[in-house]
Amino acid sequence: MQAGEHNDDAGKPEFAVTSRQGLAGLYSLETQWRDLERRQAALNFCHSWDWYSAILEAGLVNADEIRFFVVSRQQQACLILPLQWRRQRLAGLPLRCWATPQHPHQPFSDALQDAQHGAAAMAFLLNWLREHSPRPWDCLQVSRRLEDGELDCRRVAMRGFPCVQTRITRSKYLACAATVDLPAARHLARARRRLARDGELELVVADRGVALETAFVQFLQLERDGWKGRRGSAIALHPGLIGFYRRLIALGVAGGKDGDGVRLRPVIYLLRQAGRPIAAVFAVQLAGTCYLLKIARAQRVRRGSPGKLLIDMIRQDWCDGRSRRELNFVTDVAWVDGWSPAARAVVSCRWFNRGLRAGLLARLARVRAAVFLLARRLRGVRA
Repeated sequence: MQAGEHNDDAGKPEFAVTSRQGLAGLYSLETQWRDLERRQAALNFCHSWDWYSAILEAGLVNADEIRFFVVSRQQQACLILPLQWRRQRLAGLPLRCWATPQHPHQPFSDALQDAQHGAAAMAFLLNWLREHSPRPWDCLQVSRRLEDGELDCRRVAMRGFPCVQTRITRSKYLACAATVDLPAARHLARARRRLARDGELELVVADRGVALETAFVQFLQLERDGWKGRRGSAIALHPGLIGFYRRLIALGVAGGKDGDGVRLRPVIYLLRQAGRPIAAVFAVQLAGTCYLLKIARAQRVRRGSPGKLLIDMIRQDWCDGRSRRELNFVTDVAWVDGWSPAARAVVSCRWFNRGLRAGLLARLARVRAAVFLLARRLRGVRA
């Protein structure tokens, strides 16, 4: 599906829209996608072509339902947005949405776009969908978007499509230039001494080849034997999730580039005590940021905070004098507050279609967003 270029006057950029569907569509976009990754200013791992291919190949979402909308200018992609059509409900009323794919193991979603033309390209896509969408729609929703990403809700809304933005949670991170508070440093030093009484401690960084595959097996075992195994949420208990994370591991086995580049690089960190793993973290690295996706620890180690000690060892290894790097916890978990992390808001953006029906739904969504924000403030929740 495609549409011709648009040029109202000489001062506006010319755009064209195409769409591809499913895995075949994603494969056909790899060259354009990777080129756009290099021009995305605020790149995170969920923007990555490698991440999306792993999600679809593992069947975490139905690939056949996903359309990849591409907005190009002068035959160069300046925006790629994966969407699926869904029926939702808003205060009991039916809401027809083009929405970014969602899954519990897809913590963020966003448009991939260049900084120069992103807002204009998004507005053009909304206008294009008004005329050419294969399904009727009331809103376009980008869920769980980092607020400091390139996609600016207000700039697009100024172009004629009302936007309702709701803050959902926060994503905590540590800038490598920051220093660890003294109380946290003392606690970690005590934890290290306590654990070292039962054997020498060693940090293992597995990022390629057989070492990465072996570390992945050890990570799965630690997670399955711990509280996640008892609750039924361990990756090893779900074949689809094993397939997804194995596809990420395959990126490292094949020989990924450095995590400061634009290719996703999987890494597993192991904390060993007397040669035996007692804690592990599954991470991915991209564009100077190390994202800590999953953590596991041995059930037999009840004292000494092996998880926190491993996180601090990762911080030291990843930063190691590189002040521009970042360690990202992805979520808003409270147990990382000892490092006094900074945080970015995670938001949901809805752009509403024009017309009476969509306009009424937009007003209702604004009221609900305001009530939601007020309730969070009354509970003392920050976002």
